[in-house]
Amino acid sequence: MFLIWPFNLFAESTNIKDLLFISEEQTVKPGVVSKALIVQTQNSGGLAEKISETNDVTFYSSSGTGEFLNSSGGALSSTMNKNTSSRTFYYKDSKLGEHTIRVKITGRETGKTFTAEQKILISDTVEAASSNTSEEDEDSSDVSSHSGASSVSEFTSKSGYKVDAGRERMATVNTKIRFEASASLGETNEQHVSFRWSFGDGTYAIGKVASHTYKFPGEYIVVLNSSRGESRATSRTEVTVIDPKITFEEIKEGNSGFVEIKNNSESEINIGGWTLRSGDEMLVLASDTIIKPKHSIKPLFSYTLDNGLNLEYPDGTLALAYESEPHTDLEALAKERSAMLEKLVALKKELAQKQANMPPQKNEPKPDSLETVATKPEVEKTDTEALMQAFNESSKPAETEENGVMRFFKSIFSKQPIN
Repeated sequence: MFLIWPFNLFAESTNIKDLLFISEEQTVKPGVVSKALIVQTQNSGGLAEKISETNDVTFYSSSGTGEFLNSSGGALSSTMNKNTSSRTFYYKDSKLGEHTIRVKITGRETGKTFTAEQKILISDTVEAASSNTSEEDEDSSDVSSHSGASSVSEFTSKSGYKVDAGRERMATVNTKIRFEASASLGETNEQHVSFRWSFGDGTYAIGKVASHTYKFPGEYIVVLNSSRGESRATSRTEVTVIDPKITFEEIKEGNSGFVEIKNNSESEINIGGWTLRSGDEMLVLASDTIIKPKHSIKPLFSYTLDNGLNLEYPDGTLALAYESEPHTDLEALAKERSAMLEKLVALKKELAQKQANMPPQKNEPKPDSLETVATKPEVEKTDTEALMQAFNESSKPAETEENGVMRFFKSIFSKQPIN
């Protein structure tokens, strides 16, 4: 169930800050159409905000078999009209499991985009999955398993009306956190109850269910204020937000590929809802994908590095991009060095021929020495030095190897025989 607020609570500015699901998560049987799913544009105060231009809408499901439908079960329009603040649609899927549905709107004039996402469970046991649960079950379903119990400070009215903001949370920057209030309503109709969340960073939201994304790391106090008629109640909890230190380690592309993601932080991180993207291929990581400190995971992902490889936060912000190592064409390098060696061998033969034809001179080494040939003719000396310098430059990666080429140089310029 979700709250429908009076129209006069809607803000009239055009300062849209977010796109959020205001409908609750659902469990649906395979092949059965869901209840209404609603996304809403909101301002920084958490109030509904009308769009000032027509937006194009894109719907996405991680299952690959999901269908997005209108209220009559037909094809869904891909636009969100100007001067509206919400878009309603329905979903049907035949694939069992928890899937991520994502809605993206793009302004036709400004090109500005907003994205909202929510989980939907396709299960044969809908009644058991969607029935009222105990307080313990409700906490465990809405809070990541790595969150500890909170020490909640509460204010309860004399009437006994109480609210609970939930357990302590841990999250990363740019990751949307879902909050849901619980209250002792008794026989009271929920539409007559108000909830106001203060997220500790200067922003707030109104409603039993709220979502918030923190942009900076830190420890935040979240306060929930609620009223029911003359009764008032307050609850608070804490959120720890960290800036994750993550890297790509081992990677393997192709149909049976994977990406190793390492957490270099001092605390565990939850990357559930993050997206691996390579061109048109994408993988949305399942909820509560938790990596321990200094550990890594290897999700399977079919991709090609030619299309790049990015890891994105749930809000679409880039978290990490793979940078390929500089490519060295070893075959071309080998051909270049071989051609250089051939030139040097030809030069040696030419020098030897000139040596044989050169008459001996007084007080100078005999013609059988290469010293005269290598030092006297200025042109040959310059050519030789240029070839040596070029070859040395091409041989830098292996300059410590005592190979045949280096021994060849020594034989020419130090008068040592080639072994």
